[in-house]
Amino acid sequence: MEIKITKTTTPGIMPPEDKLGFGKCFSDHMFIMDYDEGMGWHDARVVPYQNLSLDPACMVFHYAQEMFEGLKAYRTESGEIQMFRPMENIRRMNSSSERMCLPKIDEDDFLYNRVTLRAEVRLATAVVDLKGVVLLDAEES
Repeated sequence: MEIKITKTTTPGIMPPEDKLGFGKCFSDHMFIMDYDEGMGWHDARVVPYQNLSLDPACMVFHYAQEMFEGLKAYRTESGEIQMFRPMENIRRMNSSSERMCLPKIDEDDFLYNRVTLRAEVRLATAVVDLKGVVLLDAEES
């Protein structure tokens, strides 16, 4: 899988390692990938951190169709980056997605092209159903 990378033009300052923590410090970038029934998962990209724009008709608002999974990664004493049970993470995420009728993510694609991390961080993954909803009267269905 090819991942297009667009770097921010306004990078923040990296806090000291002892000040890092989940939900406290955020990356200057975020990963986004689109899904279409015909193409599957595609257009993987890393872009500057930004707000998300969501249509009010998205299924996530009407039926709470979303799934979140956090993946823990840390730096070892030798300086290597290790992820804590990444295959179990993606399997759990795909199991949840299947139960919610959301598309699965290929396990190999999920672990592809890991980035170098600093200290201990958490990689959050969310699958959100952004399809618009078409509501029909009972007589029309």
